[in-house]
Amino acid sequence: MRGLLRSRLLMALAGAVVLGFTVLWTVRQGQAAGSLTVGGTTSPLGDGLAHAYGAGALTLLGAAIMRGRPLPPHSTTTPPEAYPPAERP
Repeated sequence: MRGLLRSRLLMALAGAVVLGFTVLWTVRQGQAAGSLTVGGTTSPLGDGLAHAYGAGALTLLGAAIMRGRPLPPHSTTTPPEAYPPAERP
């Protein structure tokens, strides 16, 4: 579960889903209102639209720059099981 929370692929997928739903919602609102104007006094699309696009873009940016899963610690010594029985120290 912990590795899933630090997955770059999952974060990128989440950003793509956010942007996809935002685009679909924008198109649907434009069809209902007859235009796709943003801003002004008669705008059917408010500041929430900009926030949704910004959130999707920031999620994709976060996926691009985040660190992946931590690597397991490496041992500098060879465990005794790695040697044949005749060569064990």
